[in-house]
Amino acid sequence: MKNIYLCILLFLCAIALVFTACKLNKEPEIPTGVGNEELPVFLSTDVAPITHDSIRAKARLSSRGNLNILHYGWAWSSFPDTFLVDTLEFNDLGIDSFETLIPNLDIGRFYIVRPYVVTGSGKTYGPAGFVFMGIPKLDPIHVVANDACLLRVRVRVETPDTLVEYGIVYLAGTGTPTLQKKDGQLGLSFGLFLDSVTFQMDLTTLNPNTVYSVRAYATTAFGTGYSKTMLYTPPSSSPLTVNFSINTDAELFQGAIVQFTNTSMGAANYTWSIDGMTSSETSPVYTFNTLGNKLVRLQAGNGNCILTKDTVLTVIPDPFKNYFVAIPGGTFMMGCTSEQSPCYPQELPVHNVTLSPYFIGKTEVTQRQWLAVTDFNPSLFSQCGLDCPVENISWDRIVNEFIPRLNRKTGRTYYHLPTSAEWEYAARGGMSTKYSGSNNLDSVAWYSLINAGNMTHPVAQKTPNGYGLYDMTGNLWELCNDWFDPAYYSFSPSINPPGPDIGSGRVVRGGAWFVLNPDYLRLAYHYGFYPFDQNNTVGFRLAHD
Repeated sequence: MKNIYLCILLFLCAIALVFTACKLNKEPEIPTGVGNEELPVFLSTDVAPITHDSIRAKARLSSRGNLNILHYGWAWSSFPDTFLVDTLEFNDLGIDSFETLIPNLDIGRFYIVRPYVVTGSGKTYGPAGFVFMGIPKLDPIHVVANDACLLRVRVRVETPDTLVEYGIVYLAGTGTPTLQKKDGQLGLSFGLFLDSVTFQMDLTTLNPNTVYSVRAYATTAFGTGYSKTMLYTPPSSSPLTVNFSINTDAELFQGAIVQFTNTSMGAANYTWSIDGMTSSETSPVYTFNTLGNKLVRLQAGNGNCILTKDTVLTVIPDPFKNYFVAIPGGTFMMGCTSEQSPCYPQELPVHNVTLSPYFIGKTEVTQRQWLAVTDFNPSLFSQCGLDCPVENISWDRIVNEFIPRLNRKTGRTYYHLPTSAEWEYAARGGMSTKYSGSNNLDSVAWYSLINAGNMTHPVAQKTPNGYGLYDMTGNLWELCNDWFDPAYYSFSPSINPPGPDIGSGRVVRGGAWFVLNPDYLRLAYHYGFYPFDQNNTVGFRLAHD
């Protein structure tokens, strides 16, 4: 029985071999238009970003091969990685090309992208495409202000490359505006590379009660990114506001520099009329050099919306005209130099000091000057006259009341009390004298060792020193900016010393109309005066940089 089964098996094998040989010896027919290749062949790959996080990928086949295409798709990864980790796959390919949108990519990164097709023989890849995600990303539009004349928007842009342009496009009605499809555009060239930038723009030609589709855009060399479309309908009526502020008082000293700060809302253009001059600047600066009442008018416009605001500034004579003297920078020996003896401990050690150039008043500040700034006269010696130095004022009152008011009368912010070093350098006047301007005390100073019946005197009546400064000896003690520390000279900086950080009072120098000891009138002498104290022996002179 086993032999019979064996014979049957050998017979069947022989038949199979015969049929196989016949099949192998016969070449199959090739369909019309199909080559001999078995696998599909790709002709091209084209990939390009269309938004900040997606690309459009296109691929074309030059041949589909002999086998059915079961699937097709794309594989990609961040460049320079060559391992394609992400895929997007589809079923049957009906034509010889396919196009796909690949989403959720990272802005600012390079990608390598390859198309593929799958047949029964496996997966065939096409040529790789390389792409940089260089299109900007824009946040949703934020409305800052809106009325019947204006829509003010703010947009934040994240950009991986240099911005070429940015702006706003819009359509009347509902739609999706682009640079190619728009009713209006407001754009600016940028030309700078920043990781992110926020821009603000005003649309000023919109019609009330009309629906608009508004988009922000930003362009780099890699393309244009857009924000989401915002629908906006301008209200039928919303007020255009016009307003401005100034850095000075309404009453100014001649020569005052006024900064006009425009705080208007909803305007597309501005016209200033200032003392007969016109300007289209948003916030101009103007110097008032002539006396009298000066009309200032701001006109703000937006289409048919025009509003104005007027104010009148009064320019009065400057009581500090020709008051300041330029002091050249230089180096001097500060303290009790040989001609200054007898020396006091706070005047030692004598040390080198170098100062930058500055300006200082040629006289003590007068009652007239104080009155012009503050509108009152605190002096106990008011009977002396307005050309006498102001007294009965404290360091605190000078620094926190007088100087801020002077700033607002002039538009300047550089006024200050001189430092002790500035005072002494100016008082020496480039000379080696015991007193300011002379070794003869009577020629340069109003002073007395007896209080009864004495008072201040009008300024600039005695002999000036080498810099043309008066009364730096006598008349009134002069407050300086420094705290008083009797040991300060032992650790004082050598360049522009500002005085100690703390002390027992503020430095006063120069002596007064009444002193207990003539040695107090020497240039080197100084002591501390409590910042809130005031009496009729203490005044000051101004300095500025």
